[in-house]
Amino acid sequence: GGCLTPSSPTSTSAPSSFKPGMKLEARDRLYPHLIAVATISEVNAREKKMLIHFDGWSDGYTYWCEPTSLDIHPVGWGARCRHTLQPPRGVPQSQFNWFSYLSVMQAQAAPQHLFTEDQNRVPGPSTPSGSTHSTPSRPSPSTQNSAMDTK
Repeated sequence: GGCLTPSSPTSTSAPSSFKPGMKLEARDRLYPHLIAVATISEVNAREKKMLIHFDGWSDGYTYWCEPTSLDIHPVGWGARCRHTLQPPRGVPQSQFNWFSYLSVMQAQAAPQHLFTEDQNRVPGPSTPSGSTHSTPSRPSPSTQNSAMDTK
């Protein structure tokens, strides 16, 4: 469809359908290596921004970002990246589970389709998008050649 078509109720012309209360995984901007459990606490549709609050953390870590920001990711992104997710303060890492957490909090994960392809992408070596196995970054020279190098 073109840009001039009238928007219907099912139109996706809105910048996003993120809603306050939805849970996601977000980068801590003070400690960018940390990805933590977070909640959208406010959505400003006019400015196309939303307020990200880290569950169990003080408001000092809260920040505004755009819905397309690469600081936010869908629930489960950290696990797919093998990135350690910071659970809400007071919850041991070994005991955190998104499924049970959402159930206990009676909360909704931000639907994956609201996130851009880049927000969903698992970072890593540039492999073709069809491959699912990540290759080790340092292949050890002794594994493949040793059996054949009998001179």
